[in-house]
Amino acid sequence: MPLKKLNNKMCANVNCQYLLQTLMTTNEFDESLYSRQLYVIGEDAMKSFNTNNILLVNFDAACLETAKNIILGGIKSITIVDTHNATYDDLSTNYYLTEEHIGLNRINSTIDKLRELNPYVKIKTHTEQLTEEIILSHSIFVLFNCSHTQAIKYNELCRKHNIKFIMCDVHGLFGSVFCDFGDKFIVTDTDGEEIRSGAVGELQPHKDGIKLMIPDKHMLESGDSIKVSGFKEDCKFNDVYDIKKIISPKEIIVKSKCNDVAIDSKIVCSGVNFEQVKFPKELNFKSLQNSIDKPDYMYSDMFNTWRTTNLHAVNRAFNELMESYSNNSGETNLEENLINLTKKYDDNIKDDYVDKAIRTISGQF
Repeated sequence: MPLKKLNNKMCANVNCQYLLQTLMTTNEFDESLYSRQLYVIGEDAMKSFNTNNILLVNFDAACLETAKNIILGGIKSITIVDTHNATYDDLSTNYYLTEEHIGLNRINSTIDKLRELNPYVKIKTHTEQLTEEIILSHSIFVLFNCSHTQAIKYNELCRKHNIKFIMCDVHGLFGSVFCDFGDKFIVTDTDGEEIRSGAVGELQPHKDGIKLMIPDKHMLESGDSIKVSGFKEDCKFNDVYDIKKIISPKEIIVKSKCNDVAIDSKIVCSGVNFEQVKFPKELNFKSLQNSIDKPDYMYSDMFNTWRTTNLHAVNRAFNELMESYSNNSGETNLEENLINLTKKYDDNIKDDYVDKAIRTISGQF
């Protein structure tokens, strides 16, 4: 190879390494690499994502998928802690492992493949027991398939030092995710949806405020805020309103957010529009211990609300049983014990529901 070409190639490699090192040691990111992601989540969210250090603990199937996605997403750095060696069961869920890795540490056998996903991300591994020092050096702690007893201790430590805590459990077809981002956590966008807007046809008086008649479906929800504009410049109706009630897909009840705006008769509008306004919202998260003992349920099926409480009882009982089983591997009658434990947490649980749950997660025993 001619000397000039060799020098050019060496310079290109040096420049590439310098650029890579610069991007890894600053808060800058390659916009061309993350162009699609920037379009979806925005520049501010991407910059925030690019400054976090994440700790993942227990490198199982769920951890692998999480690591893959956040590495591709461009997190600043990630540390993966795993003390387990690969088994034949891991081959069915970890697509980077082969039979040659049986008996070897799972993360050490996979780390090279993960680093190939995104050279901008710093990836570190730890194969010894997790220490408090390691936890405190990260901004986000993600824990996979851990006993509730141990998870509660980790959660208390994270709350004390304002570290975001996420716990993920997967048992066969059952799964659960718990998030604790501490007190006074600010959310700038509560739903991630596009800003909704449209025309306003009429304003009508209502005992609870003002009724807005909207020609097309508004796709708004109770609790949203909207800005109404299009009236004359000094008109009091050009204001920001809170939605108090959804009457129909084309009718909403609103009340002024700042002023005491009211009307006495119907007003037909022309050229008047509304646009959704999203305000930052402060959230206070419960601890893991509090959430287990006194959960706040979100019902997806209002006709069968018992399913939500039953599922929480089954998940709690299963975790307790697996912790007991790991301490006493000679224990028998696991299915019977699971039924008894579940009924301890929910007296009204249906036997057939527990039976179906047992059949679903029986492969975890």
